[in-house]
Amino acid sequence: MKLAIALLVSTITFAGICESQLDGHSLSDVQAYDEGDVTFFTEIGTGDFTMTKEEFIANPIFNQFENGDEYYEDCKDALRYVEFAHPTTGTQFKAIYTIEDSCDGGNSYGYITKIDSKDIIAEIGDSEFYCPSK
Repeated sequence: MKLAIALLVSTITFAGICESQLDGHSLSDVQAYDEGDVTFFTEIGTGDFTMTKEEFIANPIFNQFENGDEYYEDCKDALRYVEFAHPTTGTQFKAIYTIEDSCDGGNSYGYITKIDSKDIIAEIGDSEFYCPSK
């Protein structure tokens, strides 16, 4: 019972963070794609992201495809991360997303966690941030 309550509180907390701080934003609000572009969030760092085949297939965002092994081969070198902070609250996040057309068909997708957690609090679809409750 205590575990069920903890999970419920955790889910509600993450949904609240997502809806109040991430919903309606996109990767372009984190990273400037052209010189002079203004972003909403403060970028902390970026880089390549590595995931084993087992992690990729077990991931609830990336495991939605029929042939996980083949899909992993197309995507393993197309994963990136960006760490960023909300400008008002200072809450720090980490987005893991795809960048190669051969992997994602030209539509970046992935997920967002708090920077110190592995719990997914938002999804990325076509570069847009979506809350799980929506």
